[in-house]
Amino acid sequence: MEAPKHCTTNSTPSGKLLTEQKQDYEMMSSLPTKLWYQTLAVMQEDAPELVDDYLESTAAKMEITVDYLMEEFL
Repeated sequence: MEAPKHCTTNSTPSGKLLTEQKQDYEMMSSLPTKLWYQTLAVMQEDAPELVDDYLESTAAKMEITVDYLMEEFL
């Protein structure tokens, strides 16, 4: 028996589960943006004492280490 058309399933036409799509989106949305890099450049020039805190905060939000953030994104 087929599910009624108004019912939704937990997967998409590509076969990816919605939870997997959400995880992919969260990962992509947590990557540093152009604005993030611009902010870092301004901080490095005008407020270098804040750079370490900025990097630590970003790494914590991304749930990665500061070393990994620096290796992969800087």
